[in-house]
Amino acid sequence: MYLVNVVPMWLSIRNGNWMKLAEEIRQYASNTSRRASDLIVYSGTLGVVNLENRGIYLGTDNNGSPVIPVPKLVWKLVYEPDTKEGIVFLVVNNPYMRYVVCKCVCAQTKWTLAWNRRDQNKGYVYCCKISNFRMAFSGLPNFEDRGILTKNRTYKPDLDVPAQ
Repeated sequence: MYLVNVVPMWLSIRNGNWMKLAEEIRQYASNTSRRASDLIVYSGTLGVVNLENRGIYLGTDNNGSPVIPVPKLVWKLVYEPDTKEGIVFLVVNNPYMRYVVCKCVCAQTKWTLAWNRRDQNKGYVYCCKISNFRMAFSGLPNFEDRGILTKNRTYKPDLDVPAQ
């Protein structure tokens, strides 16, 4: 196991709200009224945690250059191609700070009602529109975004696809 897709996270955050968020996304994706290919999920990091105005890294290479940055934010983008709706969840990877890169729309989504997204010890979580997140992160693939993906919405299949 090479762990190429692992990022350093505070344990209380990884086992706290990040885990709750992942469970909630999996539950949403496994809804029996959805086809298996309905959701696309992207994830990544943004920035480097600073403590006392110094970036935090887990080590240095042979030249003394810092390696393995501890991310400031860890994010997941959930996108439903059929409706062209999506949402970005950002988790602040520091239980002592809050960093916000876009306006929070969690109240409009019903995604975080079952757990406390504001608990900094478990990882402060906020939700953004994809269009707003693109202003902070330019690395997203180009896809159409018609609005916010809300939880517990009745699934409406594409009516142009013939029944099988």
